[in-house]
Amino acid sequence: MTDSRRIGWGEYFDEAERNRDAVAAIGIVRTPDQNDGQSIRVLGPRRLVLAFDPTSDDPELLRTVVLLIRTVALTATSRTGTSEVATAEEKIEEALGQLGRLTKVKKLADGIQKKAGAIDSECTGLNASIRRLLDDALVALAGSSSIPAQLTGVPSGAA
Repeated sequence: MTDSRRIGWGEYFDEAERNRDAVAAIGIVRTPDQNDGQSIRVLGPRRLVLAFDPTSDDPELLRTVVLLIRTVALTATSRTGTSEVATAEEKIEEALGQLGRLTKVKKLADGIQKKAGAIDSECTGLNASIRRLLDDALVALAGSSSIPAQLTGVPSGAA
């Protein structure tokens, strides 16, 4: 994990895997800017870098990536028959392909979230404007003797 832009993930992963006797690796950064503008970047069949901010991103994304890399590692170290390993590798390739779609959907969701915030802000402004206009209308009507005071909400004698 790092909170800065890292150049040379390959070399870093080489050393990290060697030091830990690992066959797969996940790099985690806080923002897509630290990951060449991508949420998820696949650097090989057993290596990927994930942009994940724990304050705003869904933990399920992190769990999915960990599960994927765990499955990749198990497949790489498996001693089962070749047909089982081939099936596992095929499914892993499909899962890696789905990661690209997941990134696209996440970008769409972020855009929708921003638009929803703008819509909510606009609604709040419209609501305040409508209430102000209706209050002004009620004050104007309160001056008319033909409208009972209980309908306007303004006490009789008030202007």
